[in-house]
Amino acid sequence: MIWRVVLVKVHKRTRKGLTLIEVILTIAIMTIIGQALYSIYHVGTKSFEINRDMGFTQQDARLILENLNNEMRTAKEVSTDIIDSGNKYSSIVKDGNVLKKISYVMNESGDFVEDSTKILGTNINMLNFKPIDQNPEDINIEYITDMISVEIVTNEENVSRSYTMDIRLENGNIIKYSTNELGEYNLPETIDRIYYTKYDE
Repeated sequence: MIWRVVLVKVHKRTRKGLTLIEVILTIAIMTIIGQALYSIYHVGTKSFEINRDMGFTQQDARLILENLNNEMRTAKEVSTDIIDSGNKYSSIVKDGNVLKKISYVMNESGDFVEDSTKILGTNINMLNFKPIDQNPEDINIEYITDMISVEIVTNEENVSRSYTMDIRLENGNIIKYSTNELGEYNLPETIDRIYYTKYDE
């Protein structure tokens, strides 16, 4: 009897996987890449929003200053106090974040009542009518000038900007500022309301 020896060759399969260190390194690298991409996206989005809001503030300021110039340059009389010398006057005032022109007329009883309201602009944080001469107390009771300076601050969500414009009054007006009983000027830091009359009103 012949015995045959059959040799069976066994192939061992080796399964290669990721070690724990490799997994941790992969996660760390992906985290760094993700943070970098997010930072680029966030900075780009923020820059876009700031530029967009800056454009909006400039647009708001341009509209407001243009309306103020159109209203005041042909004024007949301008004052920081109510003008009761005629039967009609107007007032420019900041109400919240809205700039308004409010017109008043005299009724049959001789009292001034509100006649109409016109919106001159929105998104305004600050309004200040400033004397061109910063020391009007050095002049007599009436501060005589044909110029008035207007300072406004407009804002959007991410941007707030300040703008100043000098308005030349075409009719050579006398601008009257508030005085106390001694005739001394009583100018607050901010004059956010002004009264005026016009020839065509």
